[in-house]
Amino acid sequence: MKLLLVPSIILVLSRGVGVAFAADGDRRRGRVQPKRDVTVSMSSTQTEFAADESVAIDIILKNNEANKPARILNWLNPCHVEGAPIDMSFFDVKTVGGQQATYQGALIKRKAPTNKDYTTLKAGEQISCTVNLDDYFEFTASSSDDVYEVSYTVESMQISNAYDVQGNAAMESLETNTPLTIQVDARTPPSRALRDQNLRGLQTGATTFNACSTTRQSLIREARKQALTQATSVVNLLTNVAKWGTAARCYRYDEWFGTYSSTRHNELKAGYEALRNRLNVSSVVFDCTCTKP
Repeated sequence: MKLLLVPSIILVLSRGVGVAFAADGDRRRGRVQPKRDVTVSMSSTQTEFAADESVAIDIILKNNEANKPARILNWLNPCHVEGAPIDMSFFDVKTVGGQQATYQGALIKRKAPTNKDYTTLKAGEQISCTVNLDDYFEFTASSSDDVYEVSYTVESMQISNAYDVQGNAAMESLETNTPLTIQVDARTPPSRALRDQNLRGLQTGATTFNACSTTRQSLIREARKQALTQATSVVNLLTNVAKWGTAARCYRYDEWFGTYSSTRHNELKAGYEALRNRLNVSSVVFDCTCTKP
């Protein structure tokens, strides 16, 4: 099946969020206003995902203001990494035929936010991440209805600022203007234990930039993805070597790491796991102001 995929969907962040969410009446009366300073783009490098592929979508949050910062509540920021399962229930994932993909991620009840619960984007700054939707949703629809529309919608009084107890806060919205359309082959949902493990460890950390051109930002994001892929492949290989108890099937092992021993191998594997995890979940700032090697 061939799909026409809009390469980038813009989400508009509105003014409020958090404990108090918008009611239908507020929406009808026009009390929910879009946040103008921040946009969120959502895209995917592919339109079709096989049953054994991660359903990865790329998200970029950008402050479009030229002269002032913008804020967003961490709990509603899909690129915020807490070191714990992230609530991704604000994604709406359903087939074109109307079948809702069951959400299996974390549902977190929180107290009212304070200023420390917000991320501030400097003027023109952007952050990006890759979210694997199959870590959070079950894609089980049959081949007759396996085209999904993905959107992201939040309405609240605390998207930009902590709730004003004096009643001066305005209701804001964060939402996609147009759903992202992808085709996903049905797959067996992972076990609860594996899903929880994925939620803890497989959320890609935010990538931010300082004085990097658009071209450099694109190259850096791709380089980080490739580095993570390679590090993950090495970890998988080293895991198999540990199971075999020998490096005989890995012909370059001795050349790169020396003669196999379980003690040395365990240290080696731990190091690559740390590298893989750092590439995966850490927030990294790339500074392009340094021009000398």
